Amino acid sequence: MGVDIRLRDDGDRDALVRLLCKQQPVSGYPVRWPLPGPVEGFIFRDHDEIAWVACHGDEIVGHVAVGRTSAELDDVFVPVLGVPGESLRVVTTLFTAPRMQGRGVCGRLLRTAEQYIEAGAPTGVLDVVPTHERAFAMYLRRGWQVVAQRRPAWQPADAPDFRYLVLRRQLPPSCVQVHPGALARKAEGTSAS
Repeated sequence: MGVDIRLRDDGDRDALVRLLCKQQPVSGYPVRWPLPGPVEGFIFRDHDEIAWVACHGDEIVGHVAVGRTSAELDDVFVPVLGVPGESLRVVTTLFTAPRMQGRGVCGRLLRTAEQYIEAGAPTGVLDVVPTHERAFAMYLRRGWQVVAQRRPAWQPADAPDFRYLVLRRQLPPSCVQVHPGALARKAEGTSAS
């Protein structure tokens, strides 16, 4: 039996909450655990435009969403990319059942999100903690490029900075040849010497 990708619907809430809770101890995602609010609110976000689930038969085994960026993400990406926040779309809440990891389900979900972004012509962005090595490597293999790194205020001091990525084929020409470290300094408002 294969895995099918379909649009998420409200009836998926309970299964997705269970799945996120089940996979978190294995994947470490989300990194902030327990969450400061309801798990349901982390998955079903107000700024989501569209979301999909991966299903193996009747079982939901994965999830991804695309939505508008938050003010916090705009503060990172807008200065670096030189585009208005309204033109950005963020890939969020990409996760799978532990038994489905390494089977291409995350890649299929991400490809679905990328195709949605590219069809509408906004710029695709996301953030990731580099300790999520498999996810980080997958993004880089698929053509995402690190353009900044920062530590969110809630992130512990001993944790690594978040990496902020843009889909490389959507980078403005002025950013394509710039070293990611220089972009990170630009985003923080310092000179890139």
